[in-house]
Amino acid sequence: MCIDGEESFEAIVEAIRGARSHIHLAGWHMEADFVVSKDPEVTLEEVLAEAGRRVEVRVLVWGGAPVPPPLRPRRGEAKELGERLSRHKGVHFALDSKERLLNCHHEKIMVVDDDLAFVGGLDFSTVGASRLDSCDHPPQKPMGWHDATVEIRGPLVVDVAEHFRMRWQEVTDDRLPQPETSKPAGDIEAQIVRTVPEKIYDSLPRGDFRLLATYVRALREAKRSSISRTSSCGRLRSSRSSPTS
Repeated sequence: MCIDGEESFEAIVEAIRGARSHIHLAGWHMEADFVVSKDPEVTLEEVLAEAGRRVEVRVLVWGGAPVPPPLRPRRGEAKELGERLSRHKGVHFALDSKERLLNCHHEKIMVVDDDLAFVGGLDFSTVGASRLDSCDHPPQKPMGWHDATVEIRGPLVVDVAEHFRMRWQEVTDDRLPQPETSKPAGDIEAQIVRTVPEKIYDSLPRGDFRLLATYVRALREAKRSSISRTSSCGRLRSSRSSPTS
């Protein structure tokens, strides 16, 4: 089985269309006309608009570069995206401009019904290159793009849901319900780690640097060096997760 960007987005579209209560989507940059599925061709705006007629859709995007071009996305682009998506029933949009100078929110996460989550590096954007990479890996201009996305089920999903909930509430003051922990969906014990700078969000004044701590611990405990290859999309079915804070 070959799973790459193209197939990853198909899994994401399927999850969006199967949502029963809500969809929470956060990203560095998104384009309303980004093609999430080629057969038939469907754009991000179209799939979210359809979902908004059935469930609550919340989209959280970085506010954009506070400096002049050529850095992208520009703040005007981010605002334009919000105007386009917000005109659809059930789609709520917010810009998160709480950042350090010359830094941005580079997360790409999606939570569906607090039961399924996607975490990875695939943007709903063509800035730089197309993310719709296939298993053939044909040459693309200006550059080939290959990144990873993980589909998560089980108790681990609540950590992703809580993180989105924290950011959304900090930016909008819209209080979201506490996510309920899902039942075990597999036998893998895992943990979500993250980086949140200090003095950005009121609820995390000291930030969260467990991602760095995890890397340092892994390096210190390494017994041998190894090289591994991973596919572009993996599936993680967790039996238990550690708390987010």
